[in-house]
Amino acid sequence: MSVSQNSLCCCTLLYFIAPFKLDTNLALTFDANTDAICTKAHQRMHFYQTLRSFNVNSCFMRIFYSCFIEFVLTFFFICWFGSLSFKNKKKLENIVRMCSKIAGISLNELSLSYRARATRKAQSMSADCTHPLFAEYKLLPSGRRYALPGCRTNCPKN
Repeated sequence: MSVSQNSLCCCTLLYFIAPFKLDTNLALTFDANTDAICTKAHQRMHFYQTLRSFNVNSCFMRIFYSCFIEFVLTFFFICWFGSLSFKNKKKLENIVRMCSKIAGISLNELSLSYRARATRKAQSMSADCTHPLFAEYKLLPSGRRYALPGCRTNCPKN
């Protein structure tokens, strides 16, 4: 193998390895995720506006919203919505507000939907004794709220 072929092989190898390099300064923000979700939702809102221009029934508009736009906004959001910054939550809520104005109907806020889904998930985990997180969910003495799961930190003590 000649020198030029060897360098070409190394460059190709580095080209495929470089995108998978981990960044040591990981910022746990969801800005890129929120922007991608907003872009997808805006693309679907075009069809939503088109339906409105055809004077479609508001019942069908609600079904279209829940199937195409709300699905994009809430896909797996029980994992990341609670960690969003106020700015990113506001972006998502603005999409819901715009859809509400376009259709002329009131739509549920994402924060209410998140709270309902998180509560439902916690109840299903606490009801299933085989779930790995079963022991983490304990009801408070009032029986209406759950206690926060215990967590340990390695904070230096002075």
